[in-house]
Formats: sequence, C-alpha cells, structure tokens
Amino acid sequence: MKKIHSIIYVIILLSFTSCFFPYGEIIYEEDDYKGIEKLYIVFDVYANPSKTNYGYIYYSKKTKLKFEKLVYKDSQTIVGLKIYTSAKPEENMENYVYIKTNKNIHKLKINLLNSTYTNNDMTYRKDTTIEIKNNNLSSYISKRIEAKIILPDNLICEISFTDVFNIRYYIDDIPYDVTLNHERIKKLKKLLINYHI
Repeated sequence: MKKIHSIIYVIILLSFTSCFFPYGEIIYEEDDYKGIEKLYIVFDVYANPSKTNYGYIYYSKKTKLKFEKLVYKDSQTIVGLKIYTSAKPEENMENYVYIKTNKNIHKLKINLLNSTYTNNDMTYRKDTTIEIKNNNLSSYISKRIEAKIILPDNLICEISFTDVFNIRYYIDDIPYDVTLNHERIKKLKKLLINYHI
C-alpha cells in the first residue's frame, strides 16, 4: 500500500512541476563546484511542417527549445541550443539544423543526438552511433529525440540585431519550422547578449 501511495505522490509531483515550470523565463543557476554560472530559457512551441499545394499533409510536432549559456570562471562562455521533439520509431533527425535571422541562414551541425525509445514495458536510450539490437523497431511505440547544437559567435552577434529568428530541423526528409515571435526574440536577446546577474 505504501508503494502505491509513493507512486501516486511522484506522479502528482511531476505533474505539478510540469504545470508550473517557468517557460519563457530566464533561469539562473550557479555551480560553485564546477565554477560555472548557468543561464537558460525554455520555449514550449510547435514545429510546423512545410505547406504544400495540398495544404499541410503532416502534423505539427510539439517541440521544446532550451537555450543555455554557460559562463566559466576563466571567462569562457559557451552558448548551446537543445531541441526536444518526437518521431516515429523508424524516423530519424538529420544531422543539421538551420537557423534564419534577418541577415543569414546558418547551417549548424548537431553536436550530440540522443534518442529514447519507449514501449509499455521499458525505455531504451541510444545515441546515433549504436544500432538497436536486431534492428527491431516494431516493439517500440514512440521515440523522443534530443539534439544539442553549439551556437557560433557570429550567430550570437546577429541575434542582437535581428527581429527574425526561425529554426528548421528535418525528420527524415520532412522539414519542420519554428518561428519565435517578437517577445521570445526579445527574451532570447536578453539571455544571450545583455543579461546581468
């Protein structure tokens, strides 16, 4: 009975945390052990497929974008973007993501790509260098994808002047687009360019 109560408590706690996660707000953490200041912002968005002459023939994908700024004590700063989305078990994300600003379209290689396969009984995690045993995908019912990209300095500089920020990623050959609105671009600029603790 205690075990059941514990499980129910964890489910309620996870649901509560998910509902009240501060999406769209800059979050600050400090790690004294590693000597890192971490700032990040998460946007909960939909990535839309390209429109064809027959309209939209694929569904939009619920996507999370996590922009993360790591400031080390030696003054080194790394800015990354994590993309979380889903796909069918047999589908794969391409190794490049495109970011469009007023000025340019940037083709960025994904530095780290992880997948989590789930079914009713288990979760199986792999990176892109490992094949699923016997290549058997039929037992899996869903696939979560996590992609990590390092944002180059020239793109970060462009962000400070842009009023356009679009992200495109591909699942197999299908393009999916995320467009940040003015308010989100403004918050992204604050995080990347001029956020002060």
